[in-house]
Amino acid sequence: EAQTEIQPWLTAQFTELALLADGIFALGELSPRTLDRLMSYGELLSSKLVVAALQTRGIATAWADTRQLIRTNSRFGTAQVDETTTGQLTQAFQAKTTESLWVAPGFIAADAEGHTTTLGRGGSDYTAAILAAALGAEKLEIWTDVSGMLTADPRLVRSAAATPPPACRSRWGRRCS
Repeated sequence: EAQTEIQPWLTAQFTELALLADGIFALGELSPRTLDRLMSYGELLSSKLVVAALQTRGIATAWADTRQLIRTNSRFGTAQVDETTTGQLTQAFQAKTTESLWVAPGFIAADAEGHTTTLGRGGSDYTAAILAAALGAEKLEIWTDVSGMLTADPRLVRSAAATPPPACRSRWGRRCS
């Protein structure tokens, strides 16, 4: 059942991606807004496939499209979160969702007009912190293959340095651990 549900969605996503690529090629330019949209596809596709795999195994899972949950300004590439609206949208989704397990794409959100935005380097971990804070989670666990967040990909930049994790306390007045 999960496979028959996801196939039309995947087809639509790949069609959109092809049209987007055609537009970029035709114009010969890539605006920050279009780049954010282009970069969102990996997170969207992988998170939706994880949901389908879990559902195939009988695990009740909801796909939480972060573009519908996390509201930002229109600073494409390094969007800033509107904490109040994000909290309201996330809590509304929680209220109408029966599944206790959510899978959500990281790194992406949307502005007030619905344009896809990205949260910058470390955006996937930041997404987890945003959702945890918006839901009042007691604990946030991030499983990763690196220690902390880095300023750049250490495989590409030798001078990549660790940065402190985003502090939920400074944003929502409560601490995420």
